[in-house]
Amino acid sequence: MKNNHKLSFSFSEEAHTRGDGPTWNSSVRFVTLLYHWGIVQDYPHLIELIARHQNWYKQSRFKDDARLLEQLVRQWPPVDKKPRIWACFHIGPYGLIPRTLLLRDRGVAILLKDEVFEEQQDMYLLYFQKTFGRQPADSELRFIRSGDPDCLTQLKRSVADGLDVICFVDGKEGGTASRGWTMVNLHDMPIPVRYGIAVLSRWTGATVRPIVFSLVQGMPKIHSRWDFLPVTTNQYRSLMQYCYDLLHDLTAEEWLQWEFAPSFFDSVMASSKKKENVMAKGQAWWVPIMTPKEHLLIDVKSGQTVVVSEAEHQYLCSKIKRIVVKI
Repeated sequence: MKNNHKLSFSFSEEAHTRGDGPTWNSSVRFVTLLYHWGIVQDYPHLIELIARHQNWYKQSRFKDDARLLEQLVRQWPPVDKKPRIWACFHIGPYGLIPRTLLLRDRGVAILLKDEVFEEQQDMYLLYFQKTFGRQPADSELRFIRSGDPDCLTQLKRSVADGLDVICFVDGKEGGTASRGWTMVNLHDMPIPVRYGIAVLSRWTGATVRPIVFSLVQGMPKIHSRWDFLPVTTNQYRSLMQYCYDLLHDLTAEEWLQWEFAPSFFDSVMASSKKKENVMAKGQAWWVPIMTPKEHLLIDVKSGQTVVVSEAEHQYLCSKIKRIVVKI
């Protein structure tokens, strides 16, 4: 299994004391999920994806790469001048998306969740200053808290002012916790999602354009679909499903760049256990889990965990390292 990128890989029996354990375990949960979605080819591919996910963890989602930004601006899908709602995902270096739209002479309103509002607002302002040599006008760049009770009203005003809206549809934030939810299917798994962008689109007449920006072998790759404008409330779920269907075009390398995917692990395993032939045929695919007190292995195929001796745990760790070196 050859590739053009060198994979770095490191963990030890002391990983949990260095703070690497949660990161490693998240990668294991991620590739287990990918296996049950039919994206993993074989055991070496599984280990390669773990190593790639470990590498991805180390990368910034807010890259300051002029070459990458220039390529992204060129590849961005051409659209008319009317304000749009860009339905994005936390995939790839998504921090470049607002900068791309700004460089295409579009005003932007960004919906940010409360816990990252201050940090990300400062980051976007810094990049605007570096790009244009000044602070943005309100007609160019606007920030809206997803937790504000009137966030939809603020977004509606932004569209009326001619700004594009950037919303991350894989977030769970919103002003009202008990309303505004629907269900979509992803690889036959039900996922609850907020449909605020559908309401905003119907209110304003601004179409929704789903888009995913990822990196494939270091180069930007864009997945997008045609505009969608819901006419009735009955189309809210259809719009959200339309956005999530875009993800089925992703490669394994791109799936690894989805920040929120590991959170679906429990739902995927619960769904898999309900199916017939829960125990996959053939040899188990064991991967070590890092915990402070026990030496655990998980079988990626069945989701079962077992406690083993320290020697057995170390043996599998060494075996996995050898596989990565051969890739």
